[in-house]
Amino acid sequence: MPEQPAASSVQEVEFREWMLHPTTKRLLAAARERRQAVMEEWAAGAYTAETADGTIQRNAKGIARCQELSWLVEIEFMDLYEEMESAAKPSATIQGLSGG
Repeated sequence: MPEQPAASSVQEVEFREWMLHPTTKRLLAAARERRQAVMEEWAAGAYTAETADGTIQRNAKGIARCQELSWLVEIEFMDLYEEMESAAKPSATIQGLSGG
């Protein structure tokens, strides 16, 4: 009887298939385009305000947008599954606080 693939290898196959799907390719292309647009907006001064504090806030938002778009564009299998696995595991701090 053939050996069943490990759950993580099934997940990896599904991830690769998802990455090759036309809709996923379009999503990633759109994210790359949007990231480039945000960088061009920044270069054109769109994140400059009348006050230093306003400029800082606008720049922080622009940087955050680029970072999140970069995460999506550069996503790899472990980016999804390591985060899911660590979120599913209770932390020692939470266990300690619950009295357990």
